[in-house]
Amino acid sequence: MALGRVRLFRARRVDSVGVLTMVVLLGPHQVHGSNARTEAEYRLFQRAILRRNGRGDPWVYLGPPPLMFVSGGKCVIDCPNCGNGPVVDVSRRLALCCECGAVCEGVGVPAAEDLETLTAIMANRPQAARNSRHADDQRPATLSELDVENVERGLPPVLDDTEAIVAARRAAVADAADAQHIRERR
Repeated sequence: MALGRVRLFRARRVDSVGVLTMVVLLGPHQVHGSNARTEAEYRLFQRAILRRNGRGDPWVYLGPPPLMFVSGGKCVIDCPNCGNGPVVDVSRRLALCCECGAVCEGVGVPAAEDLETLTAIMANRPQAARNSRHADDQRPATLSELDVENVERGLPPVLDDTEAIVAARRAAVADAADAQHIRERR
């Protein structure tokens, strides 16, 4: 599965088999519709939203590039200025905040191989569960941790070593439960 321009996002009907392919990771075009098919349209869309809301003009963020993560199936960043979650155009490494006007260029996105793996891991999850951060402390989850979550949800593993990790985790939990039971019997 080649990623070149990351064409994993479009939902379409495959007429020969009558199967609807599912959108896995959403970018600006899927979130903002036909208003953001190209970089120029995405920039015009941001400018229009800012003007409509009386927020001024877009401005280029010059700090360290924010890192992309997945939230609810969308490729997003935490806006370094206002904390909003603008959608990332993965192929252009660009996120435009429609809240404060920040233009974040050079966004940190996973390598193509890791993005393919992330997409495969997220593909079986319900839209609301497509997140690449831990819910409790918002730290980024590793691909291995995400795959283990899938197996624990009853989904098939994507990575080769996931089943061994899950088996070891279950054995550790069982051992801890046995130790607790022995302590309680004393």
